[in-house]
Amino acid sequence: MLFKLSILILFSTFLTAQIPDGLLSIIQKDELLSEGGADLLEWNSDSTYIIGVSAVEVKKKRKNILRRIGTSKAKAQVTQFIEGSDITTSRKMETQEKIEIVDDKEIVTLTEEFLEIIQEDTEGFVRGMSNVGGWYSDDKSMYYYAVARLLPQKKKK
Repeated sequence: MLFKLSILILFSTFLTAQIPDGLLSIIQKDELLSEGGADLLEWNSDSTYIIGVSAVEVKKKRKNILRRIGTSKAKAQVTQFIEGSDITTSRKMETQEKIEIVDDKEIVTLTEEFLEIIQEDTEGFVRGMSNVGGWYSDDKSMYYYAVARLLPQKKKK
């Protein structure tokens, strides 16, 4: 059993590591994928990739958070492309106003908290996607992130 598991891990590592140099720049230039979505991209006559690209509003998020959200959303794009399914998201915004009186002066503090919850429940194929990379929009308001997976080639007769 341990041997089979080792072979499976080695095989999946080999498949996910097959992202060629230059794929990210091709995705960024692609008219359909450059701003989000999913599509097939023929790399050469022997290699076709399924690509998923997400679009995430930057606001005040750190880059590692943008990458994590971007990866989930990009995989969801692939799932939707393959199966026609939807991603489950919920958004919650809390606003709090605090009024303090200090030295006969009223001080008003307003805080807002925005929470976006992305529920990801993917199996098999989508879990084997490799991270290609991310980039910002020209005005830095959006962060795009791409994932890809090499599709198995059909056997020639």
